[in-house]
Amino acid sequence: HQRQATMELAAVLDKQGRPEEAQKLLEALILAHPDFRRAPVALAQMLSQKGKTNQALEILDRALDRRPQDAILWAERGLLLKNTGRMAAALAVFEKCIILVPGQAKYRVEAALCLIGLGRLQEAAACLKTAVKTDPDNLQAYVQLAYCLHRTGNAGRAREIIALVGATFEKDTEYY
Repeated sequence: HQRQATMELAAVLDKQGRPEEAQKLLEALILAHPDFRRAPVALAQMLSQKGKTNQALEILDRALDRRPQDAILWAERGLLLKNTGRMAAALAVFEKCIILVPGQAKYRVEAALCLIGLGRLQEAAACLKTAVKTDPDNLQAYVQLAYCLHRTGNAGRAREIIALVGATFEKDTEYY
């Protein structure tokens, strides 16, 4: 409970425009509980939002030194790299996530987004086809797959996928 309360207090301090205090709280939490992954993720996100991407990556790298098999920490690192345009480096990170957790389609989607950013649409489509097979409910995988297919000259198949997704949402009244 104390760790969660500290996380919430850091978020409040950051929203109040007191990021230095929030950062100190999260750094203390990381020192006191080095295996509590949420603290370095929160600190990295906070730093990243303030344009301090390199500092955020350093925080994640230190956490990964302690937990090298933690796909969530790797994925956060990949997102930071992707969001700053470092697609090749981000792709390598998401490929590691896929190896660590092969059944997690979101890592395949992120890898595909990196491939799209690198202009490697055929590879992205293959990655997205696997993501759709892994998680048939992953809407983003379908939409990105349709995009790749359309861009690679397979507009008919892209329209079929969009129609399938549209039909699925028409049935799903939870969103209305």
